[in-house]
Amino acid sequence: MAAKRKRKRISRTEISYLREYSYEIKVAIIFALGVFLLVEKLEIKHYLYLWVRGTLFFIGDIIKSVAGGFEFVIGTFETSDIVGIILIITAFFMVSKRWRERTIERNSSLINCPNCDGDFKRIRRTSYQRLQSFFWWVKVKHYECKNCSQTYMQMTERRS
Repeated sequence: MAAKRKRKRISRTEISYLREYSYEIKVAIIFALGVFLLVEKLEIKHYLYLWVRGTLFFIGDIIKSVAGGFEFVIGTFETSDIVGIILIITAFFMVSKRWRERTIERNSSLINCPNCDGDFKRIRRTSYQRLQSFFWWVKVKHYECKNCSQTYMQMTERRS
């Protein structure tokens, strides 16, 4: 068998050289850029003006599109329809929030198996549990009892 080759390591002097002279390297780059800008005849003001103008016109077009969408919705639907839709969406949001809180409360603590008092091992989450984790912004852990093979789920709130 061939002997293992040792990996070539970066010497400490190269790393410390860059770290020690990083300020001077930055000064040299800034100085070279300044000399380049003095020698070269670039119209920076013109290009900067065109970029800022294009960006502002783009933002203005987006605002016009959103305003046009609002105008269409307001012109098409009556005020009572819009208020009714907002109330229905609010009710669905409140039910979803309550459902999330109760599910977390029900599945928040797992120490031992309730059936046989056995220990748990972690297993892969199901696709439904991944969706719950994503939409409800919770941590979902899936466990299986080592003795009776019963599966359980533990949910905790994610900290942002």
